[in-house]
Amino acid sequence: MPTYGNGQPLPAPGGASQEVITLTYRNPATKYDPTITEGRLLRKGEVIAITGLSETTLWRREQEGRFPARVRVTQRMTSWYASDVYAWLADPVGYRREVSA
Repeated sequence: MPTYGNGQPLPAPGGASQEVITLTYRNPATKYDPTITEGRLLRKGEVIAITGLSETTLWRREQEGRFPARVRVTQRMTSWYASDVYAWLADPVGYRREVSA
């Protein structure tokens, strides 16, 4: 019986085929290695994939000081320091960004 990657049975097309089909889901965040963070910058798509937060939620939490601030790299590009994002991942509920005076 064909199954999905999670083991659930896959309905055969037309009900007659016995072809085995395996579908797998890869979490895009798994390609990012949290051990390689020294000086690395993450783009918005990477941060969204790693954290699972939406663009709006990232912005709102940044404004509240509950997520690391983005860094302006060029006039049209912003990024986040990987070390800051992984520090947030270690304690997302208790994270508070240090605000410079």
